[in-house]
Amino acid sequence: MTSPRLYLGILVGLLALFGAIAGWAYAGANVAAATGLAVVGNALVSAWLLYGLFAFRGIAWVAWLGRGVAVTLAVQALAAALWALGFEGAVRLVLGVWAMGAVFYVGLVLLRLALGRGGAVLAVGRTTLDEAIRQKAGLVFVCLALVLVPMLPLILSDTRLSYRVSNFLRYSSFVTGTLLSVMTLVLACRTVTRELDDRIAFTTLTKPLPRWKYLAGKWAGLMGLNALLVAVSGVGIYAFTAVLTADIPNQAMDRLDADAVTGQILVARVSAAPQMQSEEMFNAALSARLQELQERDPETFGEPGTGGAQLPPEVAGQVIAEVLGKWLAVPYRGSGTYRFEGLADAKERGGFAQLRLKPESRGAAPPDRKLQLNFRINGRPYRNPQTVGGVVPRLADDRYHVLEVPVEEIADDGSLTVTIENGGPGSNLGGMDQPTVAFNPSDGLQVFYRVGGFAQNLAAAMTLLWVRLGFLTALGLAAATFLGFPVAVLFCGLVFAAATGSGYLSESLASYAAFPTAGLPLWRQAIGFVELLYSKLAAGEVVDALKAIIRLVGELFAFFVPSLGGYNPTPLLADGQAITAELLGRAFFWVGLVWSGAVFLFGVLVFQRREIAQVTV
Repeated sequence: MTSPRLYLGILVGLLALFGAIAGWAYAGANVAAATGLAVVGNALVSAWLLYGLFAFRGIAWVAWLGRGVAVTLAVQALAAALWALGFEGAVRLVLGVWAMGAVFYVGLVLLRLALGRGGAVLAVGRTTLDEAIRQKAGLVFVCLALVLVPMLPLILSDTRLSYRVSNFLRYSSFVTGTLLSVMTLVLACRTVTRELDDRIAFTTLTKPLPRWKYLAGKWAGLMGLNALLVAVSGVGIYAFTAVLTADIPNQAMDRLDADAVTGQILVARVSAAPQMQSEEMFNAALSARLQELQERDPETFGEPGTGGAQLPPEVAGQVIAEVLGKWLAVPYRGSGTYRFEGLADAKERGGFAQLRLKPESRGAAPPDRKLQLNFRINGRPYRNPQTVGGVVPRLADDRYHVLEVPVEEIADDGSLTVTIENGGPGSNLGGMDQPTVAFNPSDGLQVFYRVGGFAQNLAAAMTLLWVRLGFLTALGLAAATFLGFPVAVLFCGLVFAAATGSGYLSESLASYAAFPTAGLPLWRQAIGFVELLYSKLAAGEVVDALKAIIRLVGELFAFFVPSLGGYNPTPLLADGQAITAELLGRAFFWVGLVWSGAVFLFGVLVFQRREIAQVTV
């Protein structure tokens, strides 16, 4: 067999020989000869490389490289066959899975090397990483994460390009987050419970290794795997988004569709909500509405003239929502003026701001469900730069619409005043007046402006996802310190579901059963609950009493479960809204430090007091 030194010498010689001959032929203007020599040289060098991979396969890194080359050649052959048969989508799927798998494999090797260069904590982390990859459950989740992202572009069939891109970003980030969250909980619960059940931990914890270092090593290993998978998924999402938008002018249905992709999705935007002209105006409207409700229902809203200071939070929120809803409603032939503040940065950046609105008819809509709205910007008629003649077309009911506004219209103090008129030419259809048009207080009327690009927003979204996974890792490890594997997974799944849907859970509990003492001091709530329960049981209303108990248990559970719903990057990424540094900072502090730290500390305290093995005499 050829010695390694002779093999490398021949390889270098072949490269130098054919490179020199091809260069000489090219310098003599014999391009055909140079090209032919280059092809022959590449073939000989490739054959010699393959021979070396086979001859020196006994060396570990050569064997690893040889397997990679073999898989690559097989994938290329499969892709060529699919391309010849006309299956272009399948070619993208195969190459995408191969590319993401190759990046994951290389990253896994580098991660193992990094974890092998530290002390006891990193040593436990590397062992945990190897264990996670060897387990069938971990391997299944990894394969799903690497396959589903390249597969999504093949199953999206939306007509408009903007819908396809937005849905791809929404589904890919959601699938990635869900898969990695479930994988994290399963692996975190399994790695501790398995070592305790199989007595593997006996040999580890009997050495001078503090138990907090043991759990910290487990956390480091799983978070290293999560970081690698999050990075690979992010690269895959970015790559396939680039494939979907490779030729926007020809792929988009029209100019508005193309503008939506480049200006509303593949960007990072921040928004501003409308503000009432003054706080006094809002307080006056709120007082008038509260007075009206108190005269109608004093038992729920209090006696007239008492104000709303003692109202339960859900009742006060209902009154405020009604006031805002009335303010954001424009009657037929009427108008509403809305002021947006904090837009000085948009004025400095130049270009256009975006007025996004979603008109909702309150009453019988026109037959074609389109509404005629006229706009004034700072008192001047608005001319739409997106349409011929600057005319704003009739807008579809209950759909989002975006109007571009030149930033020169923004005042020097960073404010923008928009007047919306309900009615105009074409608004009276078939003798029927146009209905009142309202805008949802949460997102029905907003002004957006661009602050960054898609790449940085995607990186921020993946970082936010990784921080959330840190909390789930700590939660799974803590649960495994005192629960068996099935119960630990069930408990963590319940906490995860409650944490991600905390807002929906609170609203559901509030509407499920009456709890009139909410918003009062804790001691008064306890007394009020006992009184409520006694009155329901005394009146024979057993079902209502049970509902009150269920709500109390649910609220206690929700109180101790952190809210992850506010740190979900999926809707922001799909809508082109910026994941700001302020949001990332809050996520690192509350989710990554406070909540994860508290759960991890709880797990350490429980694990310190657990008897791992009993001494028998």
